[in-house]
Amino acid sequence: MQCACENRYPHHHHPIPYPHRVDAIANGRDVAPLMRQTQAWVTARRAELQHLMWQHCGIVRSRHGMKEAFWKMATMYVETKAVCESMGVNTQLQELLNLVCVCAEGVCVCVCICA
Repeated sequence: MQCACENRYPHHHHPIPYPHRVDAIANGRDVAPLMRQTQAWVTARRAELQHLMWQHCGIVRSRHGMKEAFWKMATMYVETKAVCESMGVNTQLQELLNLVCVCAEGVCVCVCICA
């Protein structure tokens, strides 16, 4: 599936693959329960993502702020993907990865529309 902005901007490249949908639940249970440190990391990343969306992508926003948020989300995606690969399948990690992908895609479309 291609990005919504690729029709208008065919040379636009995304550092984050979209859509990224992986079923994180195997037989209704997490395969790899998270340690407390990792749970705290996931909670902190979700709060960071919420803050990015609130500060840079809310009602009052600028193209520069949205670009900044997008690149921070790209970094967050790489970090989260690495943790997912090292920790195994887990619902909390997969939800964070999906949130980052969806938010980054939405910001990308907004940046392209504002261009």
